[in-house]
Amino acid sequence: MLVKSLRNLYKLPRRDAIEIASSVLGMFGFEERIIDNVLDSDRRKLFYVLSEKKIVYPDREKVILPTEKREWRTNYWILNREVILATQKEEEAEEKEIEEVEAEVPEEVWESI
Repeated sequence: MLVKSLRNLYKLPRRDAIEIASSVLGMFGFEERIIDNVLDSDRRKLFYVLSEKKIVYPDREKVILPTEKREWRTNYWILNREVILATQKEEEAEEKEIEEVEAEVPEEVWESI
């Protein structure tokens, strides 16, 4: 799903989209959010790029520490499944449209190419 979304949104070659999707999904594992502190600077840059297309988005949680009576902030990245599914469907619709156009082209034209 994420590979198709990346290819659709960024017009990436399949190999690059697979590499990025593997990296992103490897960081999230089976979770929908990860703590920002686990990201190195290159991956954080990637997440900022992906956030421009809303594939991931940042979130923050504030907690008052009971022993110190001060606020503690934890920053997260959330995997946006809705956007991923929507952009995947866009690509599938485009592929279907191409197939329909190709089906309308007479066989003689294909043979002459």
